[in-house]
Amino acid sequence: MARWASWLGHRDVAGRDPLPLAILDPGCGYTEAASESLRRHGRPFEVVLRTPSLSGLRAALEAGFAVGCRTALMKSGTIEVLGLDDNLPALPSIGFALLIPRPLGAAARRLASLVREVVGSTASVSRPAQVQVAS
Repeated sequence: MARWASWLGHRDVAGRDPLPLAILDPGCGYTEAASESLRRHGRPFEVVLRTPSLSGLRAALEAGFAVGCRTALMKSGTIEVLGLDDNLPALPSIGFALLIPRPLGAAARRLASLVREVVGSTASVSRPAQVQVAS
């Protein structure tokens, strides 16, 4: 299981006080990790967007409306990976598992292999990680 989470957004937004935060609704492990980490470090924040979709979350981050917490895989366009230099606290480990039912056809095996490669390479950029495949 790979373990990583990243702050994502624009550096200028990360400097706002209180920190504007965009989250997925209903809550998830990333939301809990972000809010708990901010509380623990005394960083004021305000949830300015609750969205049920990753597309909505990505749009808010791209537009500079808020920062969010997801994997570095969401980094794209103007979304940057943020961290301690941006006055954001370290995030705890969050698990990621790829569950693959057996048997699989050739196309599904290839897709699973590609997902494993992409996730594994992205995880190693931000934090050493292992990606396990559960059958």
